[in-house]
Amino acid sequence: LSGAEHPYRVMVETMNEGAVTLASDGTILYGNQRFADMVEGSLEKVIGSSIYQYISSTDLQVFEALVERGLKGDSGRELALQAGGENSVPVLLSASPLQGTDMPGAVCVVMVDITERKKMEEALKSSETRYRRLFEAARDGILILDAETGQIVDVNPFVLEILGYSREDLLGKDLWEIGTFR
Repeated sequence: LSGAEHPYRVMVETMNEGAVTLASDGTILYGNQRFADMVEGSLEKVIGSSIYQYISSTDLQVFEALVERGLKGDSGRELALQAGGENSVPVLLSASPLQGTDMPGAVCVVMVDITERKKMEEALKSSETRYRRLFEAARDGILILDAETGQIVDVNPFVLEILGYSREDLLGKDLWEIGTFR
């Protein structure tokens, strides 16, 4: 049995996700090195500590509800881990019951660091805002069409000014339906 257990232990120790097993009171019974790295702590200090010190105070209730749902089956959610002082790490966390043990209420939690994804989402949002401003302020009439249907998806204010139509008059119409320009 111990020979069969070794590959699984190696897998959990080397995977890129943080993993912990928790007792029903939130005590960390086991944690992998990736989890310790995420919370900027040593593995020796993490094991035996309370998971609650690593959960952002704004996400404590979300975490507790997630663990409760995790005891009944798998559940997942985004939240923030507290990492060494003021730092926080956005993670996608999933919880599931720890089966086959003599510890009722024990749960297995796996966390994926989504810091890079969050940075990319912010960069995309910023880019969209810049281009939306450019689109809205352009003194050229711009129509955006659905390439497959030819329907008008968006128009900038200058097109409305040029054509004398309202936004609602144009959106969803085929380009040829709007008639001639004034």
